[in-house]
Amino acid sequence: MNNKKNYKKRHNICLFSFVLFKKRYNHNRVMINMQYINLVISIMSLINIIIVLIVFYSKKRIKSFETKTYSGILVINAINVFTEIISFLILQKWGHSSNLYLLLMKVILSCYLAWVQLFFLYVLAISKGEKLDIKKTTIVAIVIYVIMSITIFISPINYIIKDGLYIPSGIPAMIVYGFAGICDLMMIYL
Repeated sequence: MNNKKNYKKRHNICLFSFVLFKKRYNHNRVMINMQYINLVISIMSLINIIIVLIVFYSKKRIKSFETKTYSGILVINAINVFTEIISFLILQKWGHSSNLYLLLMKVILSCYLAWVQLFFLYVLAISKGEKLDIKKTTIVAIVIYVIMSITIFISPINYIIKDGLYIPSGIPAMIVYGFAGICDLMMIYL
């Protein structure tokens, strides 16, 4: 019985300290730390992707549509993470209104679009197997990607700043989110 009272008392003190600490805490410091945490995660991801790329390309592979699609996913992923790291450095140096930063954000969104599309094609190839018309599917995928990428590059991009992170919004981001949602629904259907 005494232990329960002590536990409740300690628990209430911890909650009270948390509320006081939260009120006095400098939120700008959290924002800066969050940006650098994302940079470290991106660098670690790039290292992991490079290791997977080395292992994948150093081994003998079966030449198939699935293998080529998986290879494309790996390459797009490496380009995307590298571009994210460069965009972070440009953001720190010149700010979010720099034309180079705006271009890199559109490249990143275009890479997301390519990754989603390649992943969808990979799942489609695995689930349909021999029934899949590879040439027709590839042509349709390229046309869709080119149209959406052109739309991403000509549309203005906006930002939502949350916890010091610049999250792209606007038409380019909605294209990527919408396309990813449609591909997810189609993969569930497969």
